[in-house]
Amino acid sequence: MATLVAAGGSHPDEASRAAAVEALWRAQPARNLWRDVPNEARALLDDLGRAGVRMVITSNSEGRVAALLEEVGIAHHFVAILDSGVLGFGKPDRRIFARAAEALGAPLDAIMHIGDSEAADVLGARAAGAFTVRFDGFVPGADARPTMADVRVSSFTALRETLSVALDLDLSARS
Repeated sequence: MATLVAAGGSHPDEASRAAAVEALWRAQPARNLWRDVPNEARALLDDLGRAGVRMVITSNSEGRVAALLEEVGIAHHFVAILDSGVLGFGKPDRRIFARAAEALGAPLDAIMHIGDSEAADVLGARAAGAFTVRFDGFVPGADARPTMADVRVSSFTALRETLSVALDLDLSARS
């Protein structure tokens, strides 16, 4: 939250920045601030669902991810929604990746984990034995940082292409 406030640049002194950060954290549990689902993501989820790809969400969150995904209309795409706030453990703990694999009915070394955090997603999933994709499409300049991911993508178009090849599916973008 502090990064968001700093990026906004509208709080010149430390006290007002701290107050803004505190207000954001107070609002977060009641109405998740990460609720914008890009159209490209919705289209990709739809196409993956039509192709029969089974998907799980793993989230380091405060216990409301399932409700949030329902609110934004995408929960139906996932066979399981694993929220650290509900489970009591999260990424990079191996247990959350093991639960994802169990929900998918596959061994850890047969799943692909896509995430935007190097420490939680890439290093955690990799240590658990999953194939990793680092998605850098949300933070400008993130693709300049080093990664241990098996594959790195910086857009939904690149993710679509990667999944098409990896899953041997025709996921050509809809027109």
